[in-house]
Amino acid sequence: MEEFRRALIFWVPAVALVVLGAAALAAPAHEALFDSGLLEKPANEFEYDKGFLKVFRRLLLIPLVVLFLVRIKPWRDGGLRAFGLVGPTARVGSGVLAAGITLLVAAAVIAFQFAMGWMHWEDPPRWGTFGERVLRMVPAGVLIAVLEEFFFRGWLIRRFRQDVSMPVAATVSALVYGLVHAFKPTVMTVDVSHDFTGALEALGGWLAFMVDVQAFGPALVGLFLFGLLLTAAYQRTGTLWTGIGIHAAAVWVLFTYGALTERDPQRNWAGTKWLYDGPVLWAVLVGLAFVLWPRGATAGRAQGPSLHDPT
Repeated sequence: MEEFRRALIFWVPAVALVVLGAAALAAPAHEALFDSGLLEKPANEFEYDKGFLKVFRRLLLIPLVVLFLVRIKPWRDGGLRAFGLVGPTARVGSGVLAAGITLLVAAAVIAFQFAMGWMHWEDPPRWGTFGERVLRMVPAGVLIAVLEEFFFRGWLIRRFRQDVSMPVAATVSALVYGLVHAFKPTVMTVDVSHDFTGALEALGGWLAFMVDVQAFGPALVGLFLFGLLLTAAYQRTGTLWTGIGIHAAAVWVLFTYGALTERDPQRNWAGTKWLYDGPVLWAVLVGLAFVLWPRGATAGRAQGPSLHDPT
């Protein structure tokens, strides 16, 4: 209880300061980035609004990540060796293999969408945009995968394992992983002014979207199941590289193939162009997670050193 009280004393005012600071800086930072050419000239008002929301979200995210690293120092709870990123359990090849399998699975799901008549090629295809995304999303996908796998499947689950069983830890971690994806510029359905008040309204909109079962529920289910799959991959192989390969390949597919394809209808019972917000991919994720979840001799392989092990 005392530890919880100390955490509240630190985090409540710290987060409040970050939110207020980000809201105050969002508009001038957005204008400065736009004027300097670091942000692309928007094609329409929607893209311009989305740019403002992206800047605000980054101004929120970066200080919070820095605060977390400085305050929590997650590397003390298990270094790179403990999570199978270096050392004898670091099998980078398993990540490469997992990425290749993920690309094949994603291609099969997309092919199913085409076969059902829900998806078709753009006319004309945006090859320039596709090429730019291919090059940009390779390093971006790997970076996102490394950071998120270290935090959600590595550090967070290890923390939870101090008090709860592995299935409970995996469930809570996957739920948290899914919920943080509610904070995306593209989910905002109302216009917000490009100022301090508008930034706070956007934050309120994201929080409301996070608990909107009808709007966010299908995506949350898919992200939750994806989180369980990534946990199963780590627990089965003992290295985060496996999940990093799956995660990076999935990010690459989702953010590149859209430049060449269109989906009609935009949403139906099978979901949207995001793929993970419908039962087609849900079934795939459930099946893969079930196959990979460790049993018998492989159970607990990724438990590794205790939280107090300095390696």
